[in-house]
Amino acid sequence: MNIRFQNSPAETKAMTTEQIRENFLVQNLMQDDAIELVYSHYDRVIIGGVKPVKKTIELPTHNELKADYPEFESAITAIQARIVDLMVPFRKKYYYLNAMQNSYSLKLVLPALVPELSYDEMIIADGGNASTAFYNLRFENDEAKIKETRQALLEYCKLDTLGMVRVLEKLRLV
Repeated sequence: MNIRFQNSPAETKAMTTEQIRENFLVQNLMQDDAIELVYSHYDRVIIGGVKPVKKTIELPTHNELKADYPEFESAITAIQARIVDLMVPFRKKYYYLNAMQNSYSLKLVLPALVPELSYDEMIIADGGNASTAFYNLRFENDEAKIKETRQALLEYCKLDTLGMVRVLEKLRLV
């Protein structure tokens, strides 16, 4: 994880353009087959991107969470057991259609399996734009713009969730 430490106003004032970029500009969050995280001491926020393209991205098993809350260990373990990576059947080519264009992305898998569902007409149509829009909401003051962005995010998340459910339903028919 990249960690951005806080600078004093005097330090910031003396920075060159390149130093300002190094300290404040967050770039390259969406790297193929990687989890990229940046922690900013300014906002006390972690900004991250996950982009599985050609391989499965392993997420942590939350053993530290179980250690911190032993009374919930069995519940956490039960939840972990139910987590399914829907990319696996497509990555391993257990299920493939030409319309998927050799991709495992939900954006291509979903319309190939469930043609009536598509991201084409959406205001926010991919995870990178959704993450950026969500992050930028904190700086927006225009209530109408906030409402519009929130609605677009909800629609995107709704389709992502419905899409994964419909893909799983299709896979269960095979």
